[in-house]
Amino acid sequence: MKGSIKNTLAFFILAIGLLISNCSSMYAANMSSRPIKFYALNPSDATLLKVYEKKINHLKLDSLSVITNLKKVENEFRSDGYLTATFDSVRFLKDEINVYWSVGNCYSFASINISKEDKSLLNNLGYKTDKSVFRPAYFSRMMNALVTWGCDNGYPFALAKLRNVNLSDTSKNLKADLFFDKGKSFTLDSIVIKGNCKLNQNYFYNYLDIQEGDLFNEGKINKWTFRLKEIPFVSEVRPFELEYNENSYHPVFYLQNKKASMLNGIVGFQSDNANTGKVYLTGDVKVKLMNVFGHAELIDFNWNNPQPRTQDLKIKFNYPYLFNFPFGVEGDFSLFKKDTLWFEVNRQIGIQYLVNGNNAIKVFAGKKTNSLISVDAYKNQTSLPDVADMQLLNYGIG
Repeated sequence: MKGSIKNTLAFFILAIGLLISNCSSMYAANMSSRPIKFYALNPSDATLLKVYEKKINHLKLDSLSVITNLKKVENEFRSDGYLTATFDSVRFLKDEINVYWSVGNCYSFASINISKEDKSLLNNLGYKTDKSVFRPAYFSRMMNALVTWGCDNGYPFALAKLRNVNLSDTSKNLKADLFFDKGKSFTLDSIVIKGNCKLNQNYFYNYLDIQEGDLFNEGKINKWTFRLKEIPFVSEVRPFELEYNENSYHPVFYLQNKKASMLNGIVGFQSDNANTGKVYLTGDVKVKLMNVFGHAELIDFNWNNPQPRTQDLKIKFNYPYLFNFPFGVEGDFSLFKKDTLWFEVNRQIGIQYLVNGNNAIKVFAGKKTNSLISVDAYKNQTSLPDVADMQLLNYGIG
């Protein structure tokens, strides 16, 4: 009895395995790329369809993405003037996909009425409005240019469309009125930062190149996420949102602190047994502090003592948007002391003009000093030493 149950169970498991394998094979076959063939309901359109058929087959599409891309082909037809083109049906066969098209006539925009105000705006944007006939693709770009201008100049809900459309099958011409509605104008009233981000709002205004009262500018807004990724001590938890009031808007940023500061080092004592036998402080310390005070400031401190009586010190400081102006200050200081022989000091100070984000133009001035501590080691030399007392001034723009 037990043996019979085991055999039945084994057969059942084998049957399920074969079924799953068969379903997987059918799914893989359904998902794999198959050639797409276009068929015209009107035989005179067959040659034209071959051009679009060749384009779509270059994409090597699977079954799931065919419909989406057929809609793109449909839009391409309309941009080329075939305003009534549409695919009527799609048949998924074992070895190919058949698509049946109704193409229709190719139309030209023979008469488009454009207001004087919109003509002036389009001319300023580089579009010619004195044409007797517009190609649909050119006219589509004109309409997009109007909407883009609106969204970059305070009108986030700008709309451009055709009204009073009249299609003539005999003349294959289209007549219509261009309607451009800018909508309401919106200005920035504030910014909202949510999360544990410790960042001064004035820095944020300056960094994103915005201020209260600015007109809505979609081109600038689209760059905000990229700009936020360039801040090393902040991460975006989720995409920002725009909230609208009656005539104003404000962005809501979801930000959290990201670890950017660093403290690393080791300090100890070392005996100079070879010479004096004295004990010296030695070590290697690296300290990097970023945005500790919420102003995106940088303090960088590096010190090491590789051997007795030798010191290597580097300090860097940067403070952007001083007094909420697009200017920052930075300073560098370094000191290297070699035993009791000589030391070198470098110091530099610079004023930055912050163009946008982390890009800046800097004016700087610096001084380098080399000094001999003692000349005893060079008394018996017959040639000049590698180092000597020296001062070097430098300045520039970078």
